[in-house]
Amino acid sequence: MRRLAWFVTVLAAWSWFSSHVATAGDLFVSEWYFGCVYQYTPSGTQSTFASGLNSANGLAFDAGGNLFVADSRSNIIYKFTPSGSRSTFASGLSWPKALAFDGNGNLFEVDMSSGNIYKFTPSGSRSTFASGLKFPTALAFDGNGNLFVGERDSGTVHKFTSSGARSTFASGLNSPAGLAFDGSGNLFETDFGSGNIYKFTPSGSRSTFASGLNGPTALAFDGDGNLFEADSLNLTNNIYKFTPSGSRSTFASGLNSPVGLAFAPTVPEPSTFALLGMGAVGLMAFAWRRRKRLLQYTPLGAAVLLVLVAGVAHAVNIETVPVGNTGNAGEWSGESYGGVGPNRLCGAVNYAYNIGKYEVTAGQYTAFLNAVGGVDTYALYYVPDMANTTYGCGIARTGSGTVSIPYTYTVAASFVNRPVNFVDYWCACRFANWLHNGQPTGAQGPGTTETGAYTLTSTAISRNTVVRNTDWKWAVTSEDEWYKAAYHKNNGNTGDYFDYPTRSNTPPGRDLADPLPGNNANINGSPSPISAGKHTTVVGEFQNSASPYGTFDQGGNVEEWNETITGSYRAVRGGAFDRESNRLLASGRAPYAYPLQEWSDVGFRVVSAVPEPGSLAMLAGIALTALLYWWRKHV
Repeated sequence: MRRLAWFVTVLAAWSWFSSHVATAGDLFVSEWYFGCVYQYTPSGTQSTFASGLNSANGLAFDAGGNLFVADSRSNIIYKFTPSGSRSTFASGLSWPKALAFDGNGNLFEVDMSSGNIYKFTPSGSRSTFASGLKFPTALAFDGNGNLFVGERDSGTVHKFTSSGARSTFASGLNSPAGLAFDGSGNLFETDFGSGNIYKFTPSGSRSTFASGLNGPTALAFDGDGNLFEADSLNLTNNIYKFTPSGSRSTFASGLNSPVGLAFAPTVPEPSTFALLGMGAVGLMAFAWRRRKRLLQYTPLGAAVLLVLVAGVAHAVNIETVPVGNTGNAGEWSGESYGGVGPNRLCGAVNYAYNIGKYEVTAGQYTAFLNAVGGVDTYALYYVPDMANTTYGCGIARTGSGTVSIPYTYTVAASFVNRPVNFVDYWCACRFANWLHNGQPTGAQGPGTTETGAYTLTSTAISRNTVVRNTDWKWAVTSEDEWYKAAYHKNNGNTGDYFDYPTRSNTPPGRDLADPLPGNNANINGSPSPISAGKHTTVVGEFQNSASPYGTFDQGGNVEEWNETITGSYRAVRGGAFDRESNRLLASGRAPYAYPLQEWSDVGFRVVSAVPEPGSLAMLAGIALTALLYWWRKHV
């Protein structure tokens, strides 16, 4: 029985501590137009793995299950862990197009504009492998470590040995766009201009494998030898599946310029914390079996553990609700679906997260200003409209804004729990950074407002290229996170959505009393303003009109920033006090909001990551359990 108990304990610890395991057979697809990477199960269920990229292009997995994405317009290669955490692997490129790994874990990249092929070691060190190519577009390694490169302008596939010696493998093609080897060493090539897929034997003999395609680009083989191809020019932008005999079926449709394909390997990736936790459990088991006491001075040990486990009190408490149902399907939103803005598949999120139950309030933002706004370097306070008590948010400022006479901020009592407005997108990011960094007090800069969930530099801001960092703890919502929390029916791993974020498919009213069954929001109508001469209402005022996940005011009150990038713009969602009910529709997108602009009808909401418990907290919890056991046995 004792051994069984220890086995159950270890098993439970592993369940608690273990991290994400990448799933073999899942197909990853990059979508150029919307800057997304989608994940498909073998059955075709789609979820969004990554979003907010500028122009996602070539994809490649390393042996550890990390996904590398070429973001062509940003001239960056991003690295995503299996759980979706993002970091910049390489920058300063010139239109990175295709990616491929050799057998030693080195990443090769074709720089389409410069005509170079770069080689990156696992640590990111770069060297030039080849140069002088004319718009190289595709890469693939054969089983012998030779690199094959498709060159668009010359219609040629070149073969490079591992030492860099080059020869012509095939010529006379029409804009080769994708390369992939099957298990027998045959090379498959997508001919973008002719709409064909050609098959080359190892000796170079060519045959037509498939024809009649429309802008074929990327290729990838699954574990069963089926070939997947991205068709990027037809009206539905399909992913086709070809059996080894050439029989074709449609695997996925409804995309917008799919240009990259890659299959995920199966790679269990236990985290450092998981290993620490398992090691601690093992040590405990050994110690107890030997009847050794873990803590000699029980009261002192208990006090230390309580200190370790205790949380840190902060000035701002963001109440959140959990959003689960990971891997749910998305749905289309935009002008072709009864709304406005470019069409986009929205709401599919393959990770759990917490989202603010309410919009960030004027009271919370005032605490933020008092913590970091003594010298308001980055204009977190908008003069004079924030102070207005009709259309503003009632935050007043006094002082000189110098180190000796810093600004101080107060908020009118009637606005403490109303949403903050007149905040641009970068102010929202700085608030998220402040939360991420533990709500520090001090000057605006690295460690307070300029680093954290986002790395904010003048160049990145002016170019509108800032994206969420991989180790984020708090962030401004992505469009998918926002959309799922607002409209998804919270009915499991489904693609079922309401039309409005009030658990309804009918337009909401604006009854401030909000009697059951709800379906009301602060939207445009008569009388106006709706609430005692103030344009905004107290967050959560419509107590019977929550979303399926329990958020309030995702429809109406103020529109809310999200991370989506459309050229020089960011996006807002949800409608506002001065908008009609149609702006609250799931199909309605507003991706053209200038990120440096402040408006009376725009605020924001934040999300927090579902964290892996800190190592100290985990070990302290394990030790506390052992302590209690010892106390029971010996006291």
